[in-house]
Amino acid sequence: MNFYGIHPNVKPDYSKLSGPVLGLFAEKDGFVTPQVAEDTDAAIKKAGKQSEIHIYPNVDHALLQRREHRRLQQGGAD
Repeated sequence: MNFYGIHPNVKPDYSKLSGPVLGLFAEKDGFVTPQVAEDTDAAIKKAGKQSEIHIYPNVDHALLQRREHRRLQQGGAD
């Protein structure tokens, strides 16, 4: 499970993944933008591995912290 993305200086070898990836991302995250999440998902799939991402609308980085979790409960969740 991937919550916060991958450091920009790290280039993972996705072909070495041994299981599926679930990525949880926040729409308003300035660190791991939705585009970065989608690019990561595409790279994992290109390596022949399973990946599923969810980009939660109207929430920011650290979406599972209490403040952002409240926002999810108020309609930001899918």
